[in-house]
Amino acid sequence: MMESVCGSAHIRVLVIPASDNWPRSKFLSYVDRLRSVLEVRLVDITPIADSHFNPQRFPQGKLFFDIQTNLQDESSMLFLYDFEPYRKTFVVIGLCEGSPVEEDAKERLHILEQKYPNSISHCLIYEDSFREKGAFCNVFGFGTSTETIMCDVGRIFLQALSHYYSSYKHVTLRSPGAIGGNSVVKTTFVCKPVNSVKRLSGSLESNSSMGKKSSMKNGAISASSGSDKSQQRAKARQLKILANFQLLAGQYIDSLANFSEAASIAHKIHDYLWLGSSLEGVAISMILLSYLNVQFQIPAIVTLMCPSKSITASTNTSPSQRSSTSSNGNTTFGSHQSPRSSNSGVASTPFNSNETLLGNVLKAINDKILHYYELSLSHSIEYTPQVVYCQNLLRILRFMCECSTGSFLSESVLNSVVLGISQNYERCESMDPCLYSKMEIYQLSNRFFELQLKYLDISMQIRLYLGLASIYKVLEFSRKRAFVIRKLLSSLLTHLDQVPWCSEYDILVDDILETYDIKSWTPESNTSDAREIKWFTLQKNVLMLLINVAQKTNKNDDVIRFSKWAITRYSHLLTQIEEANLVKSILAPAENSKEKVEYWDPFILRKVRLIKTDHDKEIPIRKVIENGKTIDLNDDQVFNPFKDANLAAVERPQNWCNTFLVSETAELSFSVQNPFKCNLEITSLSFCDEDAKIMKLLTNDITNESPIIVKPGNIRTIHYPIVFINETTSIYKITHLKIGVFQLPAREYPICQLEQINPAFDQRADLGEYCFSVIQEQPQLEVLSSSLPNYSCMALEGSKKQFTLKIHNSSLSKAANYLMISSTTNVEKQLKHDYWRNTMADELHDTELQLKLLHENFIRVLNLPTEVKPNEVLNIDIEIDITNATLELEQFEIIFTYGCRGEDNSVAFIKQLSIPFNITIKRSVEITNMEIISLHEELPDSIHIDWIRYVKQECAEHDLTFSDFALMLLDVRNSWINKTTLRLGYDSFKADEHVLGTYHSRRLIIPIKKIGFDTKFEKKPIPAIVTGRQFVHSGLTKGQEQELRIKFWCREYILSRLKCQWEINSDIGSVDFRSFIPKLDDSFINIIYRGGRTPYKLELTTPKSKVSIGEEISIQANIDSGELTSINKYISVQFQFFERRTGKPIPESNKILLYNGTLTKSINLKTSNKIELKVMPIERGEYEFQSHIVGTETTAYYFLHVI
Repeated sequence: MMESVCGSAHIRVLVIPASDNWPRSKFLSYVDRLRSVLEVRLVDITPIADSHFNPQRFPQGKLFFDIQTNLQDESSMLFLYDFEPYRKTFVVIGLCEGSPVEEDAKERLHILEQKYPNSISHCLIYEDSFREKGAFCNVFGFGTSTETIMCDVGRIFLQALSHYYSSYKHVTLRSPGAIGGNSVVKTTFVCKPVNSVKRLSGSLESNSSMGKKSSMKNGAISASSGSDKSQQRAKARQLKILANFQLLAGQYIDSLANFSEAASIAHKIHDYLWLGSSLEGVAISMILLSYLNVQFQIPAIVTLMCPSKSITASTNTSPSQRSSTSSNGNTTFGSHQSPRSSNSGVASTPFNSNETLLGNVLKAINDKILHYYELSLSHSIEYTPQVVYCQNLLRILRFMCECSTGSFLSESVLNSVVLGISQNYERCESMDPCLYSKMEIYQLSNRFFELQLKYLDISMQIRLYLGLASIYKVLEFSRKRAFVIRKLLSSLLTHLDQVPWCSEYDILVDDILETYDIKSWTPESNTSDAREIKWFTLQKNVLMLLINVAQKTNKNDDVIRFSKWAITRYSHLLTQIEEANLVKSILAPAENSKEKVEYWDPFILRKVRLIKTDHDKEIPIRKVIENGKTIDLNDDQVFNPFKDANLAAVERPQNWCNTFLVSETAELSFSVQNPFKCNLEITSLSFCDEDAKIMKLLTNDITNESPIIVKPGNIRTIHYPIVFINETTSIYKITHLKIGVFQLPAREYPICQLEQINPAFDQRADLGEYCFSVIQEQPQLEVLSSSLPNYSCMALEGSKKQFTLKIHNSSLSKAANYLMISSTTNVEKQLKHDYWRNTMADELHDTELQLKLLHENFIRVLNLPTEVKPNEVLNIDIEIDITNATLELEQFEIIFTYGCRGEDNSVAFIKQLSIPFNITIKRSVEITNMEIISLHEELPDSIHIDWIRYVKQECAEHDLTFSDFALMLLDVRNSWINKTTLRLGYDSFKADEHVLGTYHSRRLIIPIKKIGFDTKFEKKPIPAIVTGRQFVHSGLTKGQEQELRIKFWCREYILSRLKCQWEINSDIGSVDFRSFIPKLDDSFINIIYRGGRTPYKLELTTPKSKVSIGEEISIQANIDSGELTSINKYISVQFQFFERRTGKPIPESNKILLYNGTLTKSINLKTSNKIELKVMPIERGEYEFQSHIVGTETTAYYFLHVI
């Protein structure tokens, strides 16, 4: 509890334990009982004989007790006892256990008196009441009420005070400076402000001069001409001392009168020090009388020194009046009439009676007190000690604060002013204007910073700083208060060996942390705090001060806490030496700390990875098996049109290094940061408890003696071998590692990916994780040998080849019960990822068909096993099919996809074994040329020619004519070193065997039926082997698209029917015509296909093919229009003649072939489909008749031999 404004009216009481081994808690509980009675009424105290201090002299008065448990400033304040006697500890109370016994009480009381001889009153209070009443007047028991005990203590004090005062009556009272000499610290200003008194006291100099004139005019306070000045000084001082004792004894009317008279005399003789102290007594007496609600008159000295104009100037501004003016015109306060009037010979000046007036009177008195204290500083002996000036200034500030928060005469304000009981400082908006403004109080408080406080005793400095801090707390000046607390801690730091630490200082430490926003500011965990701008240098200096204080007071927990804050939040402001000292200050008390000390950087762990040590060892991939086929768990069900944008980049499989095997060794790689300026020592490393069930460190050589060092301002990556000891049921995540730093207990640190200061995020950092899975040991297949030497072979184009592989399962515990074989070639690998772009549909079909055949038909396993048992060796026969392969095929890989199924056979962990081979493909039989011609004339009767025999047979069996056929002419070449036998066929046609010698060629004729109307190739789209592509457009018009379709389907029509088998020695193969037959040109299409461009079928016939010269022959053109017959459509047919041998056209007017009419004839297809032209040959020879339908490409030929 802070000293009250009326502290000079409080009796200092020291309470100590007078019994041995009394528990402190029990002792303090009884002290609290005594403190519950802070005041006793004089009317309740037994009267005494002394005339000055008899309680019955002023029964309305009270005794106030200031109960302490230790002596304060006793030795350092001896020089002030003659000036301010209230500083003395008057009463010593010894608390005793049990019941009082006469001999024991007598002995303890004697010990108490010897131990504290300077106190004037000694008492004992026992737990129980005294059985022998009246044995000792100063021994009491808690059996009675505490109020009764304190009344008895007050009575004993008043009796002792009477004897104590008698020793002062014949003593010349000296000022503190005269008693203490150089040991008394004189009030010293750092630099005296110009006109400071006038500025702060309100024209005190002018008021003083006016007082002097008034004093000369008024004979009441003028001394007789023969009076001695020293006698006047002695009298004034005696009156003041008596008034001080009367103030302690509760005689406030008498103290007011004596203080007033002492002030009058001191004012006349210019004894400024005692004048200021007397005025302070006047003010306190007036406050106490107001507290008791006792009527009193303002002394004349006050009206003299504080004229009516200066007091009422502010009074007139107050709109409220609490009491009315008395009828006699004198200024009175309270409801009780004083038993006697003032002893002053000067009549009191009348004032308006109200609380505002009294407040202004006290305000003027306080200004005068400071004024006269400062005037005394010019004297070499009669000066104001600094402790007196500072404490008085503090009391004035406290009084101003109380008056600024409410009505001066209110109960709460008076309780706080008199008793020192803190009140809730809440200002009412509707309240009348306050007596003191915040700015007035603040300006006066700045006087402390003009004083040389460092010369005061440290305990007094602490008291002053604490009081000033409480003033700023009332004013709500948080930063100013924090500055004062900081000054207090700085002073306390150098004198902690002299002053014990108390709990009140801990509260101040918390206050300064809150004020400077250090305690609530958490940038290491709060993103909004991390973005906030602070006074970092100021906060850092405050923290360093608190750390030093905590170290001096052995508060290890505070040392650790403050040091952590300083390192983590203000590292950028610390020097290397400061940071190193802070680390030591954390580590040194860590062992004795109550709380578990942890390393201060929560983001120490930056990255964690598990790296495979055997990079060549393949890790199986989990696959779901349905109906014997694996399902890709990551298969996209929705086509992504932007997926191809990244196809050019090399992509790793999603789980490329995240799956490990039980008993497999790997490498733990993690990064540790050290953003500070001193070395970071990592003294322990381990996995978290759950992680340790999955894996463990193989070696761990990190110890306290051999730690891992991370240099200042660096990030170091650390590697340690680990082994997996158990499998995981699913994807497992590492989120923390347990790391010990600086020999501190290891703790779990999260993986920090990135610092985060965005307020949208809750966490201070983006935390990471490392995902992996651990599975049981899996089968391991390896190739022991191959029947192909050096894994290479040579094959003829269109053939097949077989070889054997010897496979071994090196696992001793797991069988490979899931086995599939596939292949890949260099053709697929060399193909660009966007090969399909800017490619025509027919060409794309050929390319993708070739890839499909390579993928599906290239490899065939002849004896694929269902299981490869542990440590088993198997021979697997494989056949490669080169029928559809091209000469670009140079390498291929056989891929064994194998694994071990789970117990339910629905899941398998898949691995792959790739076996590369080299292959060389040589030409066997190739097609060097192909032509398609029309069949124009009657075929000879020859049964030795296979194709003639086939045509005639087909015409006879299916009612066909020669014009329904065309002839395909193939030039076949044997490109191998041995002769070959060919077996060629087309649809139902089977050609005779042909034997070709080495590098020989032969033209083979194949009859093919022409394609009829019903096929409609132009309406049939070209199929896409690879589906799912979007936004693909050929860029062709509709007509071009139809032309492309016709050519594509005509070629497919021929390729699907054309077959050729060859045999070279023991090798058998086939010819892939797709690689030899290019796109068909328009002439070939016109011959074999009747489509949109040739919707008609035209045929020329004659009765006979040989005629004589001059014999007339009829040439008939038969037109088949198919579905167009029902349409009324006219067409024109034009005839032409050629010499068959030379191909030379015969003009229409000639002398070789005679005819009637014209060579162009029209016909209505709805009524007729035949046209005749009669021709008579005149010259012998061979002629070719040709006819075509005008506007189309439909043409027909016929040969005529004239003999």
